[in-house]
Amino acid sequence: MEGFAKTEGGMRYILGLMADKYESYGGELRFGKGVQSIDIEKGRAKSLTLSNGEQLAAQTIISSIG
Repeated sequence: MEGFAKTEGGMRYILGLMADKYESYGGELRFGKGVQSIDIEKGRAKSLTLSNGEQLAAQTIISSIG
Protein backbone atom coordinates (compact mmCIF):
# COMPACT_ATOMS: atom_id res chain seq x y z
CA MET A 1 0.00 0.00 0.00
CA GLU A 2 2.41 2.66 -1.15
CA GLY A 3 1.16 6.10 -0.09
CA PHE A 4 -1.05 4.88 2.73
CA ALA A 5 1.23 3.33 5.32
CA LYS A 6 4.42 4.63 3.72
CA THR A 7 5.19 7.91 2.02
CA GLU A 8 5.28 7.57 -1.75
CA GLY A 9 8.92 8.09 -2.69
CA GLY A 10 10.11 7.42 0.86
CA MET A 11 11.28 9.70 3.65
CA ARG A 12 14.30 10.89 1.64
CA TYR A 13 11.87 12.40 -0.85
CA ILE A 14 9.94 14.22 1.90
CA LEU A 15 13.16 15.44 3.55
CA GLY A 16 14.39 16.67 0.17
CA LEU A 17 11.22 18.70 -0.30
CA MET A 18 11.56 20.18 3.18
CA ALA A 19 15.22 21.06 2.59
CA ASP A 20 14.41 22.69 -0.75
CA LYS A 21 11.64 24.80 0.84
CA TYR A 22 13.87 25.79 3.77
CA GLU A 23 16.66 26.87 1.42
CA SER A 24 14.18 28.78 -0.77
CA TYR A 25 13.47 30.95 2.31
CA GLY A 26 17.18 31.64 2.76
CA GLY A 27 17.96 28.89 5.25
CA GLU A 28 21.31 27.13 5.17
CA LEU A 29 21.77 23.43 5.85
CA ARG A 30 25.08 21.86 6.78
CA PHE A 31 25.46 18.13 7.16
CA GLY A 32 28.32 16.09 8.59
CA LYS A 33 30.02 19.03 10.28
CA GLY A 34 31.52 18.52 13.72
CA VAL A 35 30.23 20.94 16.35
CA GLN A 36 32.79 21.94 18.95
CA SER A 37 30.40 24.02 21.04
CA ILE A 38 26.96 25.59 21.17
CA ASP A 39 27.13 29.11 22.49
CA ILE A 40 24.21 29.86 24.82
CA GLU A 41 23.02 33.32 25.81
CA LYS A 42 20.08 33.81 28.20
CA GLY A 43 19.08 30.17 27.80
CA ARG A 44 19.03 30.23 23.97
CA ALA A 45 21.49 28.96 21.38
CA LYS A 46 22.97 32.01 19.66
CA SER A 47 25.83 30.49 17.66
CA LEU A 48 27.76 27.31 16.96
CA THR A 49 31.48 26.82 16.77
CA LEU A 50 32.42 24.06 14.33
CA SER A 51 35.36 21.74 14.86
CA ASN A 52 37.28 23.65 12.16
CA GLY A 53 36.89 26.86 14.23
CA GLU A 54 34.24 28.44 12.02
CA GLN A 55 31.55 30.24 14.03
CA LEU A 56 27.96 30.37 12.77
CA ALA A 57 25.46 32.76 14.32
CA ALA A 58 21.75 32.62 13.62
CA GLN A 59 18.43 33.81 14.97
CA THR A 60 17.26 30.18 15.08
CA ILE A 61 19.44 27.08 15.32
CA ILE A 62 18.02 23.61 14.65
CA SER A 63 20.27 20.68 15.49
CA SER A 64 20.09 16.91 15.73
CA ILE A 65 22.82 16.82 18.38
CA GLY A 66 22.23 14.31 21.08
